[in-house]
Amino acid sequence: MKGMKHLIFAVMMGSSLVVTATATELPEAKIAADETVVTEHSTTINGQRFKYTATTGTQPVFNENGEATAALFFTYYERQGVKNREERPLLI
Repeated sequence: MKGMKHLIFAVMMGSSLVVTATATELPEAKIAADETVVTEHSTTINGQRFKYTATTGTQPVFNENGEATAALFFTYYERQGVKNREERPLLI
């Protein structure tokens, strides 16, 4: 039983050293401001075919000094061929 306790302790200590060493070696992350990718698609739902675009991107989050410190990832789907966009519901 003593040998097992020593083994568990050694594994735990070794794991924490690996995590610490890896964390200090990571490069500083760069956040692209307002970068998006737009793709075009089509699908059929309930027998009705329609086209849509999918927009994905990042939106930076700034701290009180105006520095980007994080980024929010988003996906926006937009149906194409809609005659009156003002009457479309917006779901957030």
